[in-house]
Amino acid sequence: MYCEVVDTKEDGAFLKYQISEDMIIAGKKKSANFTVIFHEFDSEVKCNCSKFEFRGILCRHAIYVLIKHKMDLIPDKYILRRWRKDVTRRHTKIKISYNESNATLEAHQCDKMQKTFDEIKELAADSEEKCVIVMA
Repeated sequence: MYCEVVDTKEDGAFLKYQISEDMIIAGKKKSANFTVIFHEFDSEVKCNCSKFEFRGILCRHAIYVLIKHKMDLIPDKYILRRWRKDVTRRHTKIKISYNESNATLEAHQCDKMQKTFDEIKELAADSEEKCVIVMA
């Protein structure tokens, strides 16, 4: 992973790691430093590259610190819902017009209900009273 611990500091309940990462940019080897803060009690890790905050993927610097602490599994809080396979997603209920044979019973039922709901929505859209009745 081309990461290496340069410095470690203890700051109360937190450990602060300075991680150096070697990378090749435009054919030249460069080194970049990152700060990773690790809270051992709840296995919380935070890197200043902010990849997890922006993309929802734990960065190599944070994973490197978890490995240093002999953690075999990434804590569940770092595996976001959008990356999980065991989550029911709404788009699976949308009718796929090019592949009718693979559509599930649930997808057919959702499609029928959606058409009916759309008709009701159109009827009630022109009046606040009708909208309140439909919502109730």
